[in-house]
Formats: sequence, C-alpha cells, structure tokens
Amino acid sequence: MDDSANKLTYYILREKYDEPGDIFNIFIEDLKRYITANNVILGKPGLISISADTHQKGLIEFNPSEISEKFSKFQFRAKLIVAKEDAVNLHVIKTLAARARVKYRIFSTLYNCFLPTSIDLENLEFGLRDEKLAGLFSQFDLRPIYYSQYFRNYYALTKENSVVLVNKFLIDFMYGKDIPENSISDLYYVVAANMQSFGLKYDRHLIPTDFYEYFNKSIKILNYSKFNINHPGRKVFIKPYIYELREETGEFYQIAGNDGQALLVMDKIRQGETLDQALTRLVKDELKIADDYLGAYVSNEIEFDRDRDGLVTPRLVVWVYVNKIEKERPKVMQLSQTGWQSIGGNIPKINVKDEFTKTPSL
Repeated sequence: MDDSANKLTYYILREKYDEPGDIFNIFIEDLKRYITANNVILGKPGLISISADTHQKGLIEFNPSEISEKFSKFQFRAKLIVAKEDAVNLHVIKTLAARARVKYRIFSTLYNCFLPTSIDLENLEFGLRDEKLAGLFSQFDLRPIYYSQYFRNYYALTKENSVVLVNKFLIDFMYGKDIPENSISDLYYVVAANMQSFGLKYDRHLIPTDFYEYFNKSIKILNYSKFNINHPGRKVFIKPYIYELREETGEFYQIAGNDGQALLVMDKIRQGETLDQALTRLVKDELKIADDYLGAYVSNEIEFDRDRDGLVTPRLVVWVYVNKIEKERPKVMQLSQTGWQSIGGNIPKINVKDEFTKTPSL
C-alpha cells in the first residue's frame, strides 16, 4: 500500500561545495555529528536512513532525478522523506543545515518554498498536539506553520495563504475558554504575502517578532535602532548595504556592502524625508537599480561621522533588499565587484561588455 499520504518530503540543497572528497559522504559524516553513527544507516548507493528518535526513521536519497534539473544551480541535492508526525528528524537536518560551514537550504514540497534557516522556528506542518490550541486556530481559520521558541510567537497561514503573526497574549487569554467571536482585530496581522516571501524575509530580520511594535504600522522597514526614522528632526547619515533577490536559489546576494566598494553610496535622510523616502530615492534615482525596494532592516548599532561642517552626526546602517536588478545590470555588476573609484569618478575596466567602458554617473 502506498504510504506517501502520511509522508512529508523536503529537498536538502547546498549551492557551494569546495571540500575535497565525495560530497554525499561528506554530508553523511556531517550528519553523524548530530545523530548517533549507528542510527545513520547506508542502504544502496546514494540512500541512507536516519533516526534521531528511535520511534521514527527518515530516508535521504542523494541527487534524485526529480530535483536535479529544477535545482541545477546547487552542487549538493538530496531528498528527505519523513513521517508526518516526525518533527525530530527534520529538526536535526535543519540544525545541520544552519550550522554547516557553508549552509544547506531546505526546500518544502508541501509549501513549494525554501524554509527559513533559523533553528529557533519549530515547523508545525506536523500539526499541533494540543487539541484545545489546534481548535482555537481552526476557529479563526488559521493554520499554524511556525512557532518561535525564543519569542513564543506563532506564525500562521490564512485562507488567502498570507502569513500572519499571531498575538500570543490573546491566544493565552482565549485558551480553554468558550470564545463566541470568529474575528478579533487584535488576533493577527499579515507579515508576508505568502510562504515563499516569509522564507526569504525571516532570516533577514524583515519579519516582526514583537506583535504590538508593528501592529497597525508599516512593516516595510524593521527598525532595530530605536531612532526616529519618520521624523528625525536632525541630520542623519545612512549607510545602505544592498542585496539582490535571486529567486532560483531562494536567497539574497550582497551587491553593495563592503566598505570602499564603488556601489556603496553613503547618503543622508534629506530635510522633509522619511527613511523610506530616502531609500526609495537612493535605489531609484541615485543608483538607478530599481523603482522601489522590497524591505529594509535598520541595525541596532549606530555609527558616527562628521559632516561637511565638522559636526558629529549619527549614521544608520541599513540592509536594503531589492528584486532582481534589471536596470543597467552590467554596470551595476561591475560596480559591485569594484573596490575603488577615482576622484574623477572613473572605475577600472572589466573586459566583459561595451557597457563597462562607460563612466558611470552615480
């Protein structure tokens, strides 16, 4: 009898693999750091069974044909199959993925997206064991997908498949009670349009973790600096580290960030601007790489510098995330690889395309 209905399937992927030796054997040896060696059993070539819990076994198949084409950009590809109630083996694989020297990514076939790498998030596709809690989520048409063990937050899917942050304080209040309402405004708010977006944003600090900090507020910028980014009331510099989305690998890649890099353009929040307006201007008008940005994270570390008048001025360090860059892409890619720019604005030539012979005007 086909037991696939009671199984969950994930893909384990790694973009780079520079260690000498067979990549699957290296993965097995890494795995034995988290699971007792005699519970990692090699079957036929390219197939192993694992058991971090004696009650459950998972199966890992190396480079099956079903994923080799879809994930051709990854050097390591394997399929993990676990029972629907087996959260333990998945957690072990997530731990290995997050702590490896070069991280692995885990792709969920159920949600058709990459999972966040954070091992603090407990996956809930295995269901909630607490029937009262499960009934409470069901009453409000919510499907819990993650639980943050550190923040004690639940993230859930709505009927529209958007991801919401659930109010843990309200859940505690309603637990075990006969609640007549089927809609309460303080219960949740949307933090990601879908599972794919959540998986991209959570590891980049673009998903709220404190319910009321962003309740009824924009979450385009998550501000960890505590600085007033809407009405600074003073001169504030900004240092924007820019990352580009590559959907095929489910990751953001840094294109501007190393100090001294030609594409790293120091700027400021101009008079009358908010930080949001400043960042939009930066990517659209100054760098000319996008019409807008997907989201931004303001670091809790504040830098200081002197302005042109010699006054000590604070500087916000901001991670800015944009969609795949299409505008002037050859020039942008050159600048992202360049560590200097002359006083006259010239940059070194890279023998790639004619566009690189032109002096950029940034």
